[in-house]
Amino acid sequence: DRGGELPHPTNNGHGTTGRSGDQLKLILPPYAEVDGVGRGPHQRQAEFHALPQRIKMYRGGVGAGKSLAGSREIMATILEDLQHSQQLGGADLGGALYLIGAPSYDMIDVGPWFHIVQWLDAFERVNSFKLEKRRWESHPRRIELITGQVLKFLSVDNPSKWAAATACSAWLDESEL
Repeated sequence: DRGGELPHPTNNGHGTTGRSGDQLKLILPPYAEVDGVGRGPHQRQAEFHALPQRIKMYRGGVGAGKSLAGSREIMATILEDLQHSQQLGGADLGGALYLIGAPSYDMIDVGPWFHIVQWLDAFERVNSFKLEKRRWESHPRRIELITGQVLKFLSVDNPSKWAAATACSAWLDESEL
């Protein structure tokens, strides 16, 4: 459900989260930037984001925008979870885990890690504060948000790294089916 005033990840930087003066208002960064100009998603990315299902798959060739779309989708999920928590009267999401994987750590570095860090940096520019509290650069990489939510980046070459994880959401980039 993408209800409320939370903008969809296709937002071009003009939406806000929250519904009242007691909630934090956030400006989302542009979906993508080309030569410093904010852009929205292309048609296939927009179709992917518009799917109502919680479990989605976006397939495409090299340069189809899969990693960018996946990063925007999981960041929207994280913000939606925060908004939902606030609507229920609390915002403590400490320890909420979001797993992000790819076939290797090299693929994580150039795909999910790159796009999420880029989004977080752009978020800071448009909101004048950081959403992230701490960033671990060594593998397995992690990002802890100021809300307590944790993004953990794992290689799927060893499935035991994912064992017994209780996650709010997961995103697998560059998977082969």
